[in-house]
Amino acid sequence: MIIHQLFFLTSLFLQRVFANENKQPKSTNLELNIKVYNSQSYPNLHENELEGVIIPFKEGKNGHYIMMKVGTPEKLIKTKLDTQVNFTWIVDAMCVYCSDSFGMPRVYKSFESVDYMIKEYVFCRPNDVSCIYGNYASEKFKIGYKNMTMDFLNVVSRSKKVEQSCYVGERKVYMDYFGGIDYGFYGTDYNGVLGLGQRVNELRNDAPFFRRENSIIDYLYPKKVITVDLRENKKRMSLGFENTQDTTENILWVKTKPNSFKFDLKYIKIGDETFDLNETEAVVNPKYENTFIYNEFVRPILVQATGMFFRCIDFKDIPPIVIGVEGGTIEINPGSYLKPGLLSCNSDIVSIGNNIEESKNTWVFGETILKEYATIYDYENGRIGFAK
Repeated sequence: MIIHQLFFLTSLFLQRVFANENKQPKSTNLELNIKVYNSQSYPNLHENELEGVIIPFKEGKNGHYIMMKVGTPEKLIKTKLDTQVNFTWIVDAMCVYCSDSFGMPRVYKSFESVDYMIKEYVFCRPNDVSCIYGNYASEKFKIGYKNMTMDFLNVVSRSKKVEQSCYVGERKVYMDYFGGIDYGFYGTDYNGVLGLGQRVNELRNDAPFFRRENSIIDYLYPKKVITVDLRENKKRMSLGFENTQDTTENILWVKTKPNSFKFDLKYIKIGDETFDLNETEAVVNPKYENTFIYNEFVRPILVQATGMFFRCIDFKDIPPIVIGVEGGTIEINPGSYLKPGLLSCNSDIVSIGNNIEESKNTWVFGETILKEYATIYDYENGRIGFAK
């Protein structure tokens, strides 16, 4: 009798264990393909640097993205990186017209997450409480094995036309760099944007998008550093360390402007001609596939490839574009920006034109540069590094 009772209780216990296991969210580590930074795979690094993480990029419709987990239970979302915006934003399932306005699928469901907490409402128009654009909210995030509770903008707008900007009180906040550069982003398969912009020094209480809690920076260790690398057979983002593995040159460090990753450009050399770039700045932003420069330089770059009809394969006669920066130069080889077109080559280097509304003196280097260099964003020292 006792044996039968023990057998019954054991069976009941095991059923409950398996039932609880089935309720747990399944691990998606295989899908994320996380590579932990350790001394075996990186033998030349010091012991105190062994706490970073490497996350692979995946290729989407308009460039590369990473996988990120959000909420409890965890929801896996595709996330673009943006180094010009210093807050993270996601489209919620409640934003019915986000798919039409942004072309972004709605995967995240805030109403299902037990950790989601609204802090403030964000409006479509200045102080217009009748038109909610989104929620400035707190939520759990997981990038690699890094767990963090972070504030972010959750877009829940019910408007048929969802704008690329919103209002905190009377202050306008742009989802994109000055509300511009739609080129090659919208109409994608991404669900959100991870803001990696430099945190501003002034932490104002009335400006929620500049608060310390909305930044990934405080979760970076052992260093406040992110490395983005889209070179052939690399395609990885490294959190917390300068990942110069598989590079042969020293890091070229360039000082950046306060509160941003902008840096000064000195000149551009196209073929045999060199052009001075007075009062011109640039930023490297992995959000975009293309590189945006002054229109006057776009045609000379294309002219170099005009004799390559029906080929656009052999670039040996085309010299790299050379860009002068503080302390050295960065080069863009033709294989990184030219691709086959209908009759000749097409170029990923395009005109700023109307793509940037308010800052035409800032060039934006997209994936074009990241295909050439492991690019290091150093938050603590206010600089950007290039390693080849």
